[in-house]
Order: sequence, then C-alpha cells, then structure tokens
Amino acid sequence: MPRSEWTKIVGARIAARTRVGGLRRGTLTIKVASSAWSNELSFLKPNLIAKLGRAGHDINDIRFVVDNITEAISARPGRPGTRAAAAISLPPELISRLEKVEDPNLRAAIAAAARASLGQKEGLKK
Repeated sequence: MPRSEWTKIVGARIAARTRVGGLRRGTLTIKVASSAWSNELSFLKPNLIAKLGRAGHDINDIRFVVDNITEAISARPGRPGTRAAAAISLPPELISRLEKVEDPNLRAAIAAAARASLGQKEGLKK
C-alpha cells in the first residue's frame, strides 16, 4: 500500500509513527515507532480494520511490530519536534549521553525534545 494511501486512511498523526509492512493471509503487518504506539494502536485495531475495508482492502487482522521509525514527528511548523528544530546542534556532552540510550526511538525522541528546547531558548535570546 502506498504511503500516501496509508496516510489518507489512518491520518497524519498515526502515519507519522507507522509504516505498512506486508500482508499475509488477511493479516496486515504495521511497523510502529515504539511499544507504547503498538499498545495504543491495538485499542484502535477494529476501527483501523473498518477504515481499511471501506478503502477496499480485505484485511481481517492487524499485527503491530516495533521497528526503528526515525522520521521527524511533526504536526505544525514552529512546534517542538518539527524539522526546523532538527537544525539545532546538541552540546557534545548531551550527544555522548544519548549514545548510551539503547532504544533508537527513545534516543531520537530525547534528541528532538532537546533540540526543540534549545531552539526555544535561542528564540528568546533574539
């Protein structure tokens, strides 16, 4: 399923944190950014299956698999987590501490939050 179709069916918020995997015997595999998202989406499974059905897809079940989804999670420009915040460089001490975080999604989330915070501080200085 093309990414644009997936986004249209589930919405931008969910699509930003997921990727369509494969379809096997009516079960669609969806790669998710974290176990928290897997848990959250499991509650929405009946709704998602219904939406997929209305879009013409014959899906009986959805399986969520945690995967390394690294794209920036951005809802609106100028908000924390946007691509503009990605331009802020992190202090070397923070970078070395981030390297110790094993989970790549958690590491990326911490880095994005730090960049957003540093970006807001820079904006206050101007």
